Amino acid sequence: MIHHFNCAHAMPHIVDPLIFDWDEVSGEITGPSSERILSVFTSGSVSTHPIPSSHALTSTKNKTDLAAVIGWSHQLPPELSGYYPQLEDDEWDGSIRDDAGNVIGHAVF
Repeated sequence: MIHHFNCAHAMPHIVDPLIFDWDEVSGEITGPSSERILSVFTSGSVSTHPIPSSHALTSTKNKTDLAAVIGWSHQLPPELSGYYPQLEDDEWDGSIRDDAGNVIGHAVF
């Protein structure tokens, strides 16, 4: 199935939307924003929210990977909104630790 996406940026008056077609079966991404999206995939990972988390990218066929790439700075389309990577509850408690593992502060969001 081929999806057409027009994803507005979080600050649409500053950055253009991502406009592209995605073939869910082959993973092919085409259209005006395809180079921007594919360049992130070649890096192997993308930052995700909440900062400083990240997500390792494996395939343009993977809905979670595509949602991570889009969702870093653009609004997710409904077809991908449930696939944005989430931190496990116990992954990070907001503590900032030194090299020895001692808590030296807490992140404030």
